[in-house]
Amino acid sequence: MPLVSSNYAAGPSLLFSAIGLMLAATTFGYILGWMRVDTGSIWPAVVAHAAWNAIINGGFSLATQGEDAKRWVGESGLLVVFVLVGVTVAIGCVRGREASRS
Repeated sequence: MPLVSSNYAAGPSLLFSAIGLMLAATTFGYILGWMRVDTGSIWPAVVAHAAWNAIINGGFSLATQGEDAKRWVGESGLLVVFVLVGVTVAIGCVRGREASRS
């Protein structure tokens, strides 16, 4: 429970951060899992996770300013969660079509 027991909350409130981080972690986990299964190697998922950390903790944090910035970007930001959910749904649709063709 590090999110609840520390200063890890990135969003405007603890509840917002917890829900956003849960959605982001779940959807990103699906993406990394699909990468692992599709390639047969753990390394694409490792590289993707490292790139994710660099972008979220580096680029997004440095490029956004203001008191509402963490509401939109960061590990639990709305834009990040929306993009991750969208990508996960798109990958699921593509994989579903491929499975039905087989």
